[in-house]
Amino acid sequence: TKQAPNVLVSLLLPVAFALADTIKMAGCDGRKPSETYFWKHNRQIQYSDEMMQTVFAAHPGFFSFIDYGPFYAQHCRELEELLSFAEANGKIIEPITPSWIPALVKRGAPQIDD
Repeated sequence: TKQAPNVLVSLLLPVAFALADTIKMAGCDGRKPSETYFWKHNRQIQYSDEMMQTVFAAHPGFFSFIDYGPFYAQHCRELEELLSFAEANGKIIEPITPSWIPALVKRGAPQIDD
């Protein structure tokens, strides 16, 4: 698989495309243009603030040197490229949960109620 900075593009979707012709995508919320963190997390399943502090402590190099804006823009570009490639090869992409990610909105992801 192509090396990418996140597991969705580097592993999950390539494996899904190898196993199925129709891929239903869920849980890829993305983020509003006004947000500055990675992307929006579902509050019901996101780590608590205390737990996130352990993540920051365990991976200081990652969080210290990343600029979230360019990281997210790259993620959106790579996802669009991968989905377009898959569709050109007969795969069907069906976003089934709301998303801000342009590649999923373009493919009919339900609108996010803000």
